[in-house]
Amino acid sequence: MTKKRSKQNNNPVILKAARCPAFMLWLICLFLWQFTQPAKAVEAPLVLLQNTVYIEQNDEYTLKTDSQNATGLVWTSSNTDVATVANGVVIAKKAGYTDITVCPADDTTLISKCRIVVKPKQVVGLQQAKAKSKKLTVTWKENKNCTGYSVYYRKKGEKEYVPVKQTVKTKATLKGLSPETGYDIRIATYVDTPEGKTEGTASQKLRLFTAPEIKGSTKITKITKGKLSYYNGHKIRFFTVQWKKVKGANSYRIYTQTGSKKPQLIDTVKKPQTVLYAALGYTYNIFVVPCRTKHGITANGKKSAAVSVSVN
Repeated sequence: MTKKRSKQNNNPVILKAARCPAFMLWLICLFLWQFTQPAKAVEAPLVLLQNTVYIEQNDEYTLKTDSQNATGLVWTSSNTDVATVANGVVIAKKAGYTDITVCPADDTTLISKCRIVVKPKQVVGLQQAKAKSKKLTVTWKENKNCTGYSVYYRKKGEKEYVPVKQTVKTKATLKGLSPETGYDIRIATYVDTPEGKTEGTASQKLRLFTAPEIKGSTKITKITKGKLSYYNGHKIRFFTVQWKKVKGANSYRIYTQTGSKKPQLIDTVKKPQTVLYAALGYTYNIFVVPCRTKHGITANGKKSAAVSVSVN
């Protein structure tokens, strides 16, 4: 007996084929819907309008962003000892540098940065220490809030200052100068930053003159005894001392010495002779030093050989 094959109305292959057009239509609609939706706006990063700012100590500076309506911003300083920041207002505290950053409070990835360099204060107390014919030495007060000092000078009559050296000391010597010549000297503090050495305002100029230069010595040529007299009850004798003129000298200093005592300056004259007096009964050694004075500075030449005089 042959069994009849039962009819199956839910053939999976037929069902899958039947549903295929509808499924494809759904995918096409989804694809078209995505392209018809408005593109989502990509938020641009916040940008500070300044990259590097140089300010003086105790000054304030306001940083600005490219969005004038930016609200809810977070401001930070990488070194609050150098400068602080609040709502974009930077307050400089001491010399150095710091990085100021800003970002929206709800997205710290949108960050922008500006470097603040605080310049050191001006040098004060600049003064002369020594003056010689070809060099000058100056000193100034220490500025503890800087890395070092830059030394500049210019010859009298010149416009531009010439850098001499950089030092961490509060003393500097300028060498190779011209005798009895005026020089303007200025000192500037500086701090080291990633951008290089940043200087503060240079000091007020100090006008100095090098000492005059005088070479050679003189020679006592004649001592003439003069009249006798009295001084404070002591019998004295006058005598005249003459010596050779020295080129470049505009004055002469006369010294006397008795025994082992230190030489004493007796007189300063412009001409190569002078009249002295001394108590009778003493022996004196006399020598002369040629001098040149210029701009209030006196340079001494070599002293002459001493000549012994017995006063009787």
